[in-house]
Amino acid sequence: MLEQWGTQIRWGILAILAGCGFFYYRGMIEGMLLLYTYPVEDMSHAYAVPFVSLYALWFQRKQFARVAGGGSWAGLGWIIFFLVLTWFGGRGGQARMEMLAMIGLIWAIPYALWGRGVARLMAFPAGFLLFTVPMSSYLSFTVYLRIFSTWFAATLLNGFNMAVEQNGTMLASRVPGGEFQVDVAEACSGIRSLVAMMALYAGVAFFWMKTRFQKWALFACAIPMAVLGNICRLLIVCLVARFISQAAATEEPYHGYYGFVTFGVGVFVVSALIPWLPKFEHAIAKVLPRWLQTSAEAQVPELKLVPQWQRLLLLGLVLVLPLATFRSSLWIGPAFYDEYRFVAKKLPDLLPGYVGDCPWYCHDTQCASVVDERELKALKSFNQEGYICPVCKKKMYPLSVGEQSSLPTDTEIMKRVYRSADGVVFSANVVLSGRYRGSIHRAELCLPSQGFVILKTESKPLRVQGGRPQKVRVITAQQSGATRQFALIYWFESRTRACDSHENRILVDIWDRSIHNRINRWAMVAVNVSIPLDSAESIGALEAFLGEFCPQVFKADAPDAQPK
Repeated sequence: MLEQWGTQIRWGILAILAGCGFFYYRGMIEGMLLLYTYPVEDMSHAYAVPFVSLYALWFQRKQFARVAGGGSWAGLGWIIFFLVLTWFGGRGGQARMEMLAMIGLIWAIPYALWGRGVARLMAFPAGFLLFTVPMSSYLSFTVYLRIFSTWFAATLLNGFNMAVEQNGTMLASRVPGGEFQVDVAEACSGIRSLVAMMALYAGVAFFWMKTRFQKWALFACAIPMAVLGNICRLLIVCLVARFISQAAATEEPYHGYYGFVTFGVGVFVVSALIPWLPKFEHAIAKVLPRWLQTSAEAQVPELKLVPQWQRLLLLGLVLVLPLATFRSSLWIGPAFYDEYRFVAKKLPDLLPGYVGDCPWYCHDTQCASVVDERELKALKSFNQEGYICPVCKKKMYPLSVGEQSSLPTDTEIMKRVYRSADGVVFSANVVLSGRYRGSIHRAELCLPSQGFVILKTESKPLRVQGGRPQKVRVITAQQSGATRQFALIYWFESRTRACDSHENRILVDIWDRSIHNRINRWAMVAVNVSIPLDSAESIGALEAFLGEFCPQVFKADAPDAQPK
């Protein structure tokens, strides 16, 4: 009778936490569903993932009844860990971290209530939910996937005497009558097909493979198969552009159909691998670890008798700790926004040794001219409404069409172009964030959409007299179709800290929002240098420019901001 009551209590605790968790995480879930619609993410496979996890639970229903034990203190330890992650993710405004914490709790709570055997069975249903976490717009290594796929495709095409040139992430053919130019954009980096392929192979491995070796071997094949599928897709795009037309290869709706090539390659390979994996396992069985040769089914645990008060204490903590975390996070209230302005209201017009100018942008997509203000005045290219484009005679604006249309309205952008006596050009942009996080993002995400090809990214230390910066992010790039390279450096500044990477900035934000209840206001400083930073002379020229630029832009006497 006592055991029956204990079972009912555990199911009741699970139901209470599931209901409260749904209401606590619903804002995060709604945000994720919105993020799935972004072109860079393209998480269309994510909608099927929860149903696969639910089917996996039903698929193992008999095993759950067989291995259920009396609970685990180790499971409670994992609950505490994921609750800490929940706190920093929720308070820090990081939906991805909060989603990881929710998935972790889905695994850890049954672990604490029913023990290790149930935790082993819950590993796949909970772990499979990781494929719902969008990472394409967050990961920095996607540029390397793009460059590798482009290089491999260029090598194969040139092997067939197609005379293809590679420039970073761009492939181009100059053969008369078959000219084309294809740029592998961020959305086509392969990370989307990689995640979808890993989900496909993980599902097939779990439901069809019998041993751990077979499951893990098939799952490991997902990564090379996704890369191979993406290369095949790129090859077909280039062949269509070469022998049919550039429009048929790169414009919608035709371009979207090529994504099925990657998926088709994965399905073909997995169907070919399944019959061969058991034979391969048998051939190398002598060198396999014993745990790889056994079935992946959870074994019946040996139940340990523990005092009744310990079991009740464990159940009470499993219920109270999540509820207390959810309630306290909501009770504190929203963080206050740091209103203090720590940068100058405009960039200096002149710097010692440099002549400054303002760039103006034409919003006609067929023209897209960028002209300096001095040149516009010299050409008398203006009227009562302001400056007009000397090429298409349309109105010009202080921001590009992409900046004006995509950034939040409270974002402040300051621009100047500085020229030194030796002809080196420094185009400086300072973006001061508003209240919405979309004001600032990594330059690696927007450069390809503006027609630039990224060749290399790295972190580089700089010595600047008067302070700022000590380390910056350096992107070596070039205009699509051009051969001349340039460098773009950027770093992030807040009222109290500076960092050179998007990831470090997020960690700073998480800490300050969670511990200090403060939302930082950030400035992204980006300097486009007309020469690559590949020598001591070019780096010295940049350091000299920043030594004059930074002291006039950043304030040194920033007082503590007060809540608004």
